[in-house]
Amino acid sequence: MSVRPGINLAYWLFAWIALVLCALDLFYILPLDGSDLQAIAIIVGIPILLVSIPVGLIAIVLSVIHRREWPLLAMSASVVLAFLVLIASDEWSLVSDQVAVALYNAAAVPMVILCVKWFTYTRKRAARHTEAEEIEP
Repeated sequence: MSVRPGINLAYWLFAWIALVLCALDLFYILPLDGSDLQAIAIIVGIPILLVSIPVGLIAIVLSVIHRREWPLLAMSASVVLAFLVLIASDEWSLVSDQVAVALYNAAAVPMVILCVKWFTYTRKRAARHTEAEEIEP
């Protein structure tokens, strides 16, 4: 059970997406008027969105490549859910802003939990297991 670089990269990419989804909640908490919110969206939101789209696509591809790692598949389903909510709220106007925020949170929670579990426990256990195999003859 070694830590493969592709799996580690996939978890880092999903951690970025989870961070972006959690940061999205800050815009709804901050007391900003419409023009300030639009200015922040243009200055900060568009560059983050331009980075997050390829990050999400690469993360989904890596989760398909490493399909035996079930948390990656669960996180890729969360990314697809977040993308569908984005389209449903902005382009199709099917859901309200409050429902979209709740669904973004529902997509971010599994990614945060699984990434924290990977970086704090599973990756270190796999690294220790690999080191023990290398020491034994």
